[in-house]
Amino acid sequence: MILEIFLAGCIVGFSLLLFATSLASYFRLRHTRFAYVAIAFLMFLVMGIVALIGELKGSSFASWEILALDLMILLFMYLAVAKR
Repeated sequence: MILEIFLAGCIVGFSLLLFATSLASYFRLRHTRFAYVAIAFLMFLVMGIVALIGELKGSSFASWEILALDLMILLFMYLAVAKR
């Protein structure tokens, strides 16, 4: 349980840092790729917060929620790389 809380906390902190960085890059350069990347990192942040709250409460959340968030993250990462 302590390892899961530590890992979820690391995900929250790292994704918050990456979200802030990509959002600042978007506002500075106005490339839509950075907006897609910022949204993807925001979703990682939300997923990390949900996982952290679930671990702190002693319960976990349904697997379909994780899969849905992962799919949306992959979609925005794809849009960031493939969009011209």
